[in-house]
Amino acid sequence: MSRLKKIIIILATAALAICSAPFVSYLMTDDISIELAENYSGLTFADGLYYYLDNSRGLMVCGIPDRLITDGNFKGFFIDGEKIYCYKKVDNKKSYRTVLYAYDKNTGTQLGEFEVPDDIYGEIHDGIVYGKYTQKVTNKPYLRFYDINNDFREVFVENERLEYGDITVFRFDDGREIIVSPDKSLIELDSDHLITLEKKKDGISQLVFDYFEKRAPSYSDIPDVGTWKVAGDKLYTVYTETRFFANTEQKKNELRHNRYDAVRVYDTETGVVVGEKQFRRAERVISVNDDTIITYFSNNYFWYDSTTFEEIKSQPADEIRSGGSYTFTTVEGIVFIFDDEKMINRLAHKAE
Repeated sequence: MSRLKKIIIILATAALAICSAPFVSYLMTDDISIELAENYSGLTFADGLYYYLDNSRGLMVCGIPDRLITDGNFKGFFIDGEKIYCYKKVDNKKSYRTVLYAYDKNTGTQLGEFEVPDDIYGEIHDGIVYGKYTQKVTNKPYLRFYDINNDFREVFVENERLEYGDITVFRFDDGREIIVSPDKSLIELDSDHLITLEKKKDGISQLVFDYFEKRAPSYSDIPDVGTWKVAGDKLYTVYTETRFFANTEQKKNELRHNRYDAVRVYDTETGVVVGEKQFRRAERVISVNDDTIITYFSNNYFWYDSTTFEEIKSQPADEIRSGGSYTFTTVEGIVFIFDDEKMINRLAHKAE
């Protein structure tokens, strides 16, 4: 074989290796799906304890070992004193209602069964829970209020209704607010600014920092945002860049389609980016706060400093299996890991 042919073969082989490297990397990545849940209806922190819904067992309270309160497949629950109310949503196309079951928090004894015509949100104050409904004529959200200590009878609660575009705020005399936003995620609302997140087409989200009449709003286009955390004057956002053919939410959660995850930090007073960290391909950011960032990569968890982005520590993720689908959510500094709504592990956010 001539020297020229050898050179051509070598160059062609090298080019083929370079072109096929991403495909080989794609095949070698574990077929794992990770979803981040900003608000997880099956998890509540109350009285110093964590309560969660397990799809295969029922309502549990964290402990050593975890304790079953009551079995059943529920949509959500809320706690009021020594009672726990679990609920199911029933939609038979003719009518929509929520069925609630009351249990003793300590013994699990069923204390009653109730029904309301609205979508219960589980916010309790002075024994009152609220339900949301949409008025057909105006297509706007409204609230109804129910007294849980009086068989969930409807009661009147004084409130002020405020509208910020398509965001509706119900403000009460004691300063509480209930916020309803059908198309946008409300990140923060105070007297100085309103921060919202809206998902656009082609996997792009838009952050809007609205400073009311004080100055012009600030806009920031950002790839698909999975979760966020506001701490002081900083907004920590987690976004994901995926391969071009990851065109569904399911595919976007699969690590084999992940190009990279990144944490972008904004100053909430200006809307300006003050920090950003891009992680390795298929390294998924599962939680972030003002102290630490936690990621999953290659069957390990990693902790990073949120200010310097330097690695702090790592530990094995033995519960994560190839082909599995997992949900991560963070409540009160604890990261909870669910497999098909069954909790399989929890991690402390703070790196000890």
